[in-house]
Amino acid sequence: MMLKNREPLINMLVKLMLAFVLLLSSFPAIPVSADTDLNILTLLVDTGPYRIKLQWTDNLNIESSYCIDKKTDSGSFSQVATAYSHSYGSTLQWTDSNVREGHTYTYRIRYYVSSDKSYTIYTNEASASVTSAVKPSSLTVTTVSTSEIDLKWAYPATSSYDTVVERKGAGADWAAIATVSAGTNTYSDSGLMTNTTYYYRIRAYAGSNIYSGAYPGESGRWAVTKVGASGGLYGYASSSNAITLKWDDSSNKTTYFDIQRKTSDGSFITIKTVSPGVSTYTDIGLEQYKKYTYRIGAKASYSGSPDTANYTDEVEVTCFYISPPTGLTVKSALGADMELVWTDNSSNETGFEIWRKAGENGEWQQYGQTERNVNSFTDDDTLSDIMYAYRVRAHMLYNNSYSSFTNEASAWSMSLEAATDLQYTRISDTEIKLVWADNSSRESGFAIERKTGVDGEWVQIASLAANITTHTDKSVQKGKKYFYRIKTFDNIYFKSYIYSEIIEIRDNVTGTPSDLSIEALSSSQVKLTWKDNSNNESGFKIERLNPSSLYYEEIARVDTNVTVYYDSGLTPGTYYYYRIRAFDLSSNTEYTREMNIRTPQHVSIKDVADSHWAFKEIENLVSRDILKTNNGYFKPSDKITRGELASMLVTAFGVEGTSVGSFADVNSRHKYYKQIMVADKMGIITVSKNNYFYPDSYVAREEMAIFVARTLKTTGKPLNGYEDSILDEFSDKDDVSRSALYSVAAMLGEGIMSAQTKNGEQVIAPRGSVTRADAAVVIFKAMNRD
Repeated sequence: MMLKNREPLINMLVKLMLAFVLLLSSFPAIPVSADTDLNILTLLVDTGPYRIKLQWTDNLNIESSYCIDKKTDSGSFSQVATAYSHSYGSTLQWTDSNVREGHTYTYRIRYYVSSDKSYTIYTNEASASVTSAVKPSSLTVTTVSTSEIDLKWAYPATSSYDTVVERKGAGADWAAIATVSAGTNTYSDSGLMTNTTYYYRIRAYAGSNIYSGAYPGESGRWAVTKVGASGGLYGYASSSNAITLKWDDSSNKTTYFDIQRKTSDGSFITIKTVSPGVSTYTDIGLEQYKKYTYRIGAKASYSGSPDTANYTDEVEVTCFYISPPTGLTVKSALGADMELVWTDNSSNETGFEIWRKAGENGEWQQYGQTERNVNSFTDDDTLSDIMYAYRVRAHMLYNNSYSSFTNEASAWSMSLEAATDLQYTRISDTEIKLVWADNSSRESGFAIERKTGVDGEWVQIASLAANITTHTDKSVQKGKKYFYRIKTFDNIYFKSYIYSEIIEIRDNVTGTPSDLSIEALSSSQVKLTWKDNSNNESGFKIERLNPSSLYYEEIARVDTNVTVYYDSGLTPGTYYYYRIRAFDLSSNTEYTREMNIRTPQHVSIKDVADSHWAFKEIENLVSRDILKTNNGYFKPSDKITRGELASMLVTAFGVEGTSVGSFADVNSRHKYYKQIMVADKMGIITVSKNNYFYPDSYVAREEMAIFVARTLKTTGKPLNGYEDSILDEFSDKDDVSRSALYSVAAMLGEGIMSAQTKNGEQVIAPRGSVTRADAAVVIFKAMNRD
């Protein structure tokens, strides 16, 4: 009952809804904004005949077509065409051919929806002025190589434009690949594919999207890149009337090889064609001793193709047979050096050519040569971690004749490091233990090589794995001399090796040194001397026991046959104990008798503090009574006289001689008379022509150099010779007296005398004065040269 009362209400609601739907359908559809959904309009102007091309992107999905409006100059817009939509996101275009030069045309686009008759939504407006651009008048296309084609063009009369270069491959669309500036009428198109056809055309570009028509039209002009050339052509006489040619078949897209030989008139003729994959040919029936010239052309042949041949370099071969070398081997030695060895089978060669190829993709090149009858070669110009390949052939230089090549041999250049610090220990009369340092991280192992006697042959006695650094040779015989070396190698893959230094094995050192004596030279220095009783030592070990220690410590080693040692830096007034023994690499003698000495007490010098720059030298010489003080004062800054320096040198070096005679200004009453006379008799000092020595004159630096150099020569310890060019670095070299050049150069060269600083520069100051401190340092250095 209640449902029946509601039925009229439901019917009324349904009718109202239908009426609302009909009302909505009567309103037009609301369009999408073209400003946001339609791309900006672009124009391309083409000339001859003139055309304006419009392009835009379809970014709408409700339109059924586009309407194109156009106005000329300042006129009104009118619809001139309709373009139909393709698909969302595609590029649409329309070309207006109804244009003339000298006018400006403006375009806009509106869309059309079949359910909406509104045409009010437009794109932006775009304008173009039709201006003349003269089409190019010529175009040549030339094949240059397997990957390059060159273009050249011209314009009529004096026309000049930027030029757009367009290219397409077979079956492809035209595409602009370059724009060349006005005034340049050439273009090189590189990076192309081998033996491939390319089409080209060009347009003049006058700016503002204005282009001429394409030249030479829609079909363009075409060219084909060359096929890849073969390489490595060489030849040799394989008999007295035949020449064999060989080359690398490295060509690309080759249909056949064209083998050509030059005729007497200088032109080439084809003597044979062979298929790809063939890389050798023998030319028979030739005349002995005659020279022939060849080249190989890689060619591709198909209907309508241009000549795409690519030729090798020419080779000249004389038909004269030489027996080829054989059995080439190569090893990497001495780090990255390559050692080549082969068998010489000919008797008429003038020498051998060494050819090399570096790396997997390298090219064969003649690298070196040898004289006749030589069958080895060392390549010392290699880089580490590169595979090098080699081949060798015999030749006769005067008639351009060659043999065939040997086999190819290769090796990897390895940067192996040699073993170092090779030492030995003689365990017994029949056993010697070797120890060395492994400096390489890439070796396959080590080989132990031994030589018996100076003139013996090297023999490998053991092969060890990598990282092993010791080996005991148990096959030695007493009384024989042996030499050892360690070979670090990587022969498993790369045939590389390098040797250590050689050591000589001697019998155990014999002959204990004796007669050890010690002399205190100062409060901080002692002198040790001993007798050498051995003839096979490597040197001597000096050991010292300090008062604060319980055990002897080795303080120094000196070389074989040395029998003196100066121990410095000691504490004054202290007892020290010493002993010495001879040694070699594997043994020691017994010690000398132990000796001790007490260093003198420290000498107090009132005006020379411990911080003084010459304190060590002054204190040493004063404590040895070589230099004197006056009531404890040394006066280090006082200038020293010629007589005082002569006295110091005679005393310091213990120069002995007669002290008789006199000078005009030196007699027996002079303070340094005895020392001056000894210095004169031993040729240490210089005297004037009128017999004056001038003992109380201050000594100059160059005079001191002369006196010291002569003293060292007199005592059997002459200075090493130095060229005066050592003085070139000093601005005052020319101030040195000619007679003093040798002495000054030697004193500076050995560091006994030091340069001085003047105005920020190092100078010799040969006429400068010498202070007592200067003399102390020079004498101390001269005394301790050994």
